[in-house]
Amino acid sequence: MTGDTTITITLLIAIIGVILSIINAVSNFKKNNKADTKADTMAMTTVAVKLESLQDNMKDLKNDFSTSMGDLKKDILSIRSDMNEFRERIVAVEQSTKSAHHRMDMYDKQKGDN
Repeated sequence: MTGDTTITITLLIAIIGVILSIINAVSNFKKNNKADTKADTMAMTTVAVKLESLQDNMKDLKNDFSTSMGDLKKDILSIRSDMNEFRERIVAVEQSTKSAHHRMDMYDKQKGDN
């Protein structure tokens, strides 16, 4: 083997080494990119599931709130009805009291005249 052949073989081995290194680097990049994509997909899926859970919880809260508000409205209407009934009863008691006082005044006048 001559000196030129040795340099050519050495150069050929170096070029093959560089090409294999480039192929290895590209392969690792693709592999890491797939792993990153998989991790990103898992993270996004987790976020989506949590958001759906929050949405369901908000719907439940809205339904509970609506039910509570309906119950409160019914209670308020019932209280108003009771207040109107009490108002009518107080008016009747006041009229009865006024009538009783009038009768007592009449009784006192009759007694005073005797």
